[in-house]
Amino acid sequence: MKRIGVVVTGSKTFEQARNFPGGWSIPGIQTYVCSRRPLDLEGQKGVVLWSGGIRELGKKVRKEKKDTWLIGSAALAASFFNEGLVDEMILSVMPLVLGKGMPLFTGIEKHLPLKLEEVTNFPNGVVQMTYTFP
Repeated sequence: MKRIGVVVTGSKTFEQARNFPGGWSIPGIQTYVCSRRPLDLEGQKGVVLWSGGIRELGKKVRKEKKDTWLIGSAALAASFFNEGLVDEMILSVMPLVLGKGMPLFTGIEKHLPLKLEEVTNFPNGVVQMTYTFP
């Protein structure tokens, strides 16, 4: 979290996390919630509704001196991939097979080569892989 200066998330991810115990709380880190529909952000300090374009948001967050953490749906991620706004991707594989679920990627318009930079195995069985885009 020390590397993170901005969080960008989708509205459904934000609304789901806001209902967890403790709600949406990342103190001191600006959050942009991407949505074309109105959201109730009352009492959400440091949270801004973003309904503009992804390219414009990418330019805005790149001005920060720290990294941006993208949390959200496959469609939101694809929007950033398609604009060339992702330079590092951290994937965590959980030791659980879901019978059904949502796709990890959807709507990506071109092949994106990856370079594996790091693999971390955690005692709970989680494997985390860090990739860059050469």
